[in-house]
Amino acid sequence: MENNIRVTFQKHDATISKTENISLDIKLSDFRKVVQLLLSFPSESPFVLVLNRTKQELDNYGTLKDADIQDNDKIILYPLPIWNKEKHNFVPPRTEPKPQPLETPTVTISDKQETQQNTTIRIENNTGQVSPKVKKGVNINLILSIIGLTVIGSFFISIYPKLLVKFEYVNNSLINSPEKFIQDNYSAINNDEFKVAWSNLSPIFQNKSVGGYGKYLDWWEKKVDRVNVNQIRLVSKDDKSAVVEVKLQYFMKKTQKLSDPESLRLWLIWDHKNSKWMIDKSQRLMWW
Repeated sequence: MENNIRVTFQKHDATISKTENISLDIKLSDFRKVVQLLLSFPSESPFVLVLNRTKQELDNYGTLKDADIQDNDKIILYPLPIWNKEKHNFVPPRTEPKPQPLETPTVTISDKQETQQNTTIRIENNTGQVSPKVKKGVNINLILSIIGLTVIGSFFISIYPKLLVKFEYVNNSLINSPEKFIQDNYSAINNDEFKVAWSNLSPIFQNKSVGGYGKYLDWWEKKVDRVNVNQIRLVSKDDKSAVVEVKLQYFMKKTQKLSDPESLRLWLIWDHKNSKWMIDKSQRLMWW
């Protein structure tokens, strides 16, 4: 059985909400990147993820299963300053006391009444009292349980490779999504990693549309201080290509002000050699 659950992601102000099928085996560190991408939250802004059911923060260690994420749970993304103010208003959910384990009786076998067909058993509890004598024969339930576990184990071993392939597909489809690629591309620009961002452009786009690396640097390095990615929307996607729409604002070095927002449509192609997306074409859609 596939280890997937349905989870809803939502910004703290409920302006954006997404529901996706997610593998419980995804690492929380990768999961944070996926949620940040799906909710179009700026990569340079600190945030926390909160499990709405328990009002508890999710850390970066382990997997979704380790964090007790369950089917139909809701994950809320809070900007860190807002969460620091609001978390004191939440009352932790009441936890019921765990039931105490039952006392295990001590079993002793009488050597005076042993026969080939059965054995007399005396059961002593922790108070020292002896229970009535019972007979031990062949435990059919135990034998059936062992047979059942053997069958289940053999079945799991046979389907494990398929489960592993499925998990890798789900995990890679999230980590290598077009939306994450676009978010990482603009994060590289904001971190002055211009060669990394330049390598995200196809050779055709580099030469014909941009006009070479010099003109690329003339815009991104000399004129733009940073770029704000306000929204990324996936329009279409297949194995070889994808189309996304991005809403951006530029903080210009000369004016020290944000530009008017603009919307771009980007056509992506899949680079099989390097296993990554590349921007092959762009078109300005509109000014807001």
